[in-house]
Amino acid sequence: MRDTISGKNNNRRGRWPFLSLVIALLFLVATLVTNDFDKRASCGDRAISDDVNAEPPRHPNNTKLKIALISGFVTNPDPTAPSTSQKVPRIKPSMMEHMLNKVCYAKLHGYDFIFNSTAGFPDMQPSQYWLNYGTWHRVPHMMAALPKYDWIVYMDTDFVIQDMTTPLETFVKDWELHQLQNVAVFLPSSDHPGLFTFSAFVVMIRNSPFGRRMLENWWEFSQGLCPKGNFDTQPGEYKWYDSDQPGIWYSLAKTHSEFTKGNYPTTLCNETTGFLATKNLMGPELNEYFRTIQAKKGSQGFELEAVPKNQPILWSLSNEETRSGLGVQLNWGTAKSVEDWPHAFGLHVKKEFQAPLKRDLQNCVNAFRCFVNYTDRGVFRHGCRP
Repeated sequence: MRDTISGKNNNRRGRWPFLSLVIALLFLVATLVTNDFDKRASCGDRAISDDVNAEPPRHPNNTKLKIALISGFVTNPDPTAPSTSQKVPRIKPSMMEHMLNKVCYAKLHGYDFIFNSTAGFPDMQPSQYWLNYGTWHRVPHMMAALPKYDWIVYMDTDFVIQDMTTPLETFVKDWELHQLQNVAVFLPSSDHPGLFTFSAFVVMIRNSPFGRRMLENWWEFSQGLCPKGNFDTQPGEYKWYDSDQPGIWYSLAKTHSEFTKGNYPTTLCNETTGFLATKNLMGPELNEYFRTIQAKKGSQGFELEAVPKNQPILWSLSNEETRSGLGVQLNWGTAKSVEDWPHAFGLHVKKEFQAPLKRDLQNCVNAFRCFVNYTDRGVFRHGCRP
């Protein structure tokens, strides 16, 4: 009996080392699994690299768009003055804060800022007197810049970004979210929700076949479509219809018609007068064309649900409760109070900045040491110091 009991005890003592080894192995496995779980919990399904200098992994769709903000100032030269007496054009002092706003915004979001004061039509003919008006020069400026970027955004000197912390990619992602992959031109709002005409104080153009062709058609308008030009005007004092505004209305409708085989008229000249046969500076023709094809306005959020998925042009809608698209016109028209548009992304306004925007601008200047000024020779300088 004693031998039997002794044999059992010997068997038990023989198992203990084996059981201890199994328990140790199970504890080691549990520790490794727990550590791996902790790493995955903090970093998704990606294991943590021991190399602190390793490049962070990138989401396949997290590609940075290359964007340029463009502005310029080319004045109308005095044809009666000798070339030696022509003054170098300068932005008004009241607009310098507007320019600093653009420089700071570009720095904050990693965009390029391009300021151009050179004439875009060095070979213009005397008969093309309308090109003396400064805004026409932005067309060749944009044509030169677009091939280098994914998007370019032209901004008038008196346009200001009010929502400085919102990047332009926010709009692009909103379009992707609503499956609008074909957007090539983004426009500001108009005073009237039923019209497709607008003031081109800010325009966003994609480097795409549609965007490039739109600029080409705009440039075509600059050269004069008819034997005597575009409109029955005379050299001298500037008139609004000598500007490039009717040109962009023409180019948008014509480009859309070219890409969709639409019915925008190909013959626009009056054979008798030698000028354009337009009802009113190409505006009614633009509205009629886009109404006919049932284009929809809207650029963000729920507005995009009504926009056709293949529509290449987006018009902003003015809404006091939203960012109001690309910008709101406050220099004239029905909406003139800055206080009424606290959430708007951008404003076309010559008035002094409101306190919230002044604070944001000062914070940006403090953070990036951005500046704008003129040299003694009248050269516009801008930048941000390290």
